[in-house]
Amino acid sequence: MRKILILTLLVFCGWGGWSVSAQPALNGEIMIGDATVTRRGGEVQVSMEVYTRNLDLWTNEYVVLTPVLTNGKNRKELAPLEIQGRNRSIVYLRHNRLRKGEDPFAVRYRKRHMDGLRYVAEVPYEEWMRNAVLRMDEWKGGCGDATYESRSHMPLEVNYVGLRASVDAPSVRRRADAAPKGCEECRGSAYLFFHVNSTEIDPHEMTNIRELGKIHATLDSLADCGCQIEQIIIIGNASPEGPYEGNEMLSEGRAEALEAYIRNRYGLDPSIFKVLSVAEDWSSLRQYVELSDLPHKREILDLIDSDRDPDPKEWVLKSQYPDDYKILLERCYPYLRRLDYTIYYRME
Repeated sequence: MRKILILTLLVFCGWGGWSVSAQPALNGEIMIGDATVTRRGGEVQVSMEVYTRNLDLWTNEYVVLTPVLTNGKNRKELAPLEIQGRNRSIVYLRHNRLRKGEDPFAVRYRKRHMDGLRYVAEVPYEEWMRNAVLRMDEWKGGCGDATYESRSHMPLEVNYVGLRASVDAPSVRRRADAAPKGCEECRGSAYLFFHVNSTEIDPHEMTNIRELGKIHATLDSLADCGCQIEQIIIIGNASPEGPYEGNEMLSEGRAEALEAYIRNRYGLDPSIFKVLSVAEDWSSLRQYVELSDLPHKREILDLIDSDRDPDPKEWVLKSQYPDDYKILLERCYPYLRRLDYTIYYRME
């Protein structure tokens, strides 16, 4: 049995709806929201909201959700969550049945009295997890442990704290990693909403309150601890959608906008900022495709690895694999458009 350091499940009721960033699992019967992966010293904590309002379980049925950290070569499963129908729950409690030798955290499903669950679990940190993504393995079964549905979910949108969420373009990553010596660091990603072709940040628009709030919380906590901020690196990233030249301007301009926002809010010296940009984040797109179950996965990976220029490459992807492209456009591209930031500080 894997070592489970923390596994907390809170049932909440009467909730009006899930967050705008919630993502579907189990063909939309379950929604995953506010997923966060946090490194805390020698441990990695995974937390998320699991919304069950659309779930429909017969009395003998059950659903198992297993969060998985993976970088393509390595894989670490966290404690599975099993949501059980009435009879399944009774049998489980009576016979203490464990699926596949693992110890799931089980909860009985009550449609009228349960809107969702709060999942928190920890596993020991391993170095490969620095570039890992979070995905969800899911299956739905019934009487006699028959499996109706089983699949690995594409990587989830996640707020990564203390871990690098994705692989930056190599040249940008080398420049960003030139950190001040002897400093501690905090890393994160902000998925800010911008109007089309705009670089202006509206703190009150869409999810910007939450995304900027993550940065505020980090900087405020460092100030409360008396830490000296030595450097802040901001990397603007854009998706491959649209002309390369326009994406280059947007990724750079939006990174500069976040730099100005932080500098003005906290009165920081402009010299501590380093602003970089990745015009089109093909490396993160490749990582996403590699971990996906897209019908033309192999062909798309070969296309990404080809020496075509960005605009022709995106045109081939869109024209030759339209169904795959639609999935990427809806599920992947929004999360390529982000602002990665690293805050280096010293303890006073």
